[in-house]
Amino acid sequence: MSIYVDENTRVIVQGITGSAGAYHARSMRDYGTKVVGGVTPGRKGTFVDEIPVFDSVRQAVSETGANTSVIFVPAAYAKDAMLEAVDAGIELVCCITEGIPVLDMMAVRYNYDDYLTVSKEYIDSQQHPIRVIEEPFLPETERRKKPFVQIDCLYGFACNPCTFACPYGAITKTSTSTVPVVDYNKCIGCMQCVYQCPGLAIFGYNLEKDQLFLPIEYEAEENENVYLVDNNGALDQNENKQEFI
Repeated sequence: MSIYVDENTRVIVQGITGSAGAYHARSMRDYGTKVVGGVTPGRKGTFVDEIPVFDSVRQAVSETGANTSVIFVPAAYAKDAMLEAVDAGIELVCCITEGIPVLDMMAVRYNYDDYLTVSKEYIDSQQHPIRVIEEPFLPETERRKKPFVQIDCLYGFACNPCTFACPYGAITKTSTSTVPVVDYNKCIGCMQCVYQCPGLAIFGYNLEKDQLFLPIEYEAEENENVYLVDNNGALDQNENKQEFI
């Protein structure tokens, strides 16, 4: 959340040697976050994708100047991980773990007014996203002779799988409140991003071959017929049956 995370934020990942911790540490770093270290007891001196690992949060804070922690540990250890981070002087603790026992969480004290403020700001930002652009980005006419994609994200929202799906780095998104931007000089029309968008908002085109690549959530065989409908479930104005690619 940009209301608390900025260029001065130095993040450590508790549980960085686990699969989830390693994946998200790498993703955060690639996205521009300053991930300065990770914590897994007994793993000091090792590295995860060149990110140093420490035995304790206090040790990580002392050697890296970390001020924020993201926690990816099993539910049984989440309470201790949070308390350890607070005890080490971490200013912002974000625990991703699900299924933490209620009695464990009752031992983790926090300022309830601060909690309500942060929750309201986050919910407002995600439930009422701001419209960033009026029309989707499209390549120049000459560029459309080659395969390309169109991203129909008009509102800033906390979603960015498309940026990691593109193997050529053609899609970028600077923050949760912006929309993805396609660099058509890098985009080769591989269509990998079409199938990675959870919002089904990316469409691929090969106009020379009269092909349309659709993001779908169901199994469909090649050359099956599908119908293009509007938001009300009505057929497109030409009522034409479209060939599925």
